[in-house]
Amino acid sequence: MALRVAILAQKGGTRKSTLSRALSVAYTKGGWKTLLADLDANQATAGRWALRRQARGIEPAIDLQLHPTAARALAASDDYDLVIFDGKGFASDETAVLAKAADLILIPSGNSLDDLEPSVTLAMLLVQEHGISPERILFPLTNMGKSLAEIADARAYLEKAGFQASPGFLSIMTCYGQAHDQGRAVTEVRAPGPKKQANDWIRGIIDRIDQLVN
Repeated sequence: MALRVAILAQKGGTRKSTLSRALSVAYTKGGWKTLLADLDANQATAGRWALRRQARGIEPAIDLQLHPTAARALAASDDYDLVIFDGKGFASDETAVLAKAADLILIPSGNSLDDLEPSVTLAMLLVQEHGISPERILFPLTNMGKSLAEIADARAYLEKAGFQASPGFLSIMTCYGQAHDQGRAVTEVRAPGPKKQANDWIRGIIDRIDQLVN
């Protein structure tokens, strides 16, 4: 049975799809039979990215499927080692369906209260209304500035709420958007500094997924 990772959000702009793309590239490169399941069939952001990647002949090719419902996406997941569910941009009834089926739930968030508050609200809803263990929820930090103090404050906010932020963080950099325009993941940028930051960010999440396997 596939390992299932659900990437969820209460609001747009948290780099949910950025995370799903980078994870799918990392695990496909690592030899895992990986499916990236895009649940936002109307926008199909991940789908269009995969087509740009295919058009440029970038390896590895990403196995991506668009699904209108969580049930359809879950039904297609059994033939893979890992399935990454890129949920819709805003929480819905389908969010709980994915969360209950997932081995790990990732809720990316920036360091502003405009990001942190709705993200924690979603996590608390999953815990209190749907019986999800807080240990199954991890917050990757995104849209970070250069202030280490602000990053530390974001981690403290999440810990006070009873949740854990993954190691590393992803800043706002023009090169990351350019990479996506080319069909690449943020871990595939050429600039050494941004590349290292992105890889460290993804490595922190992979380490947590490895704990599920081992």
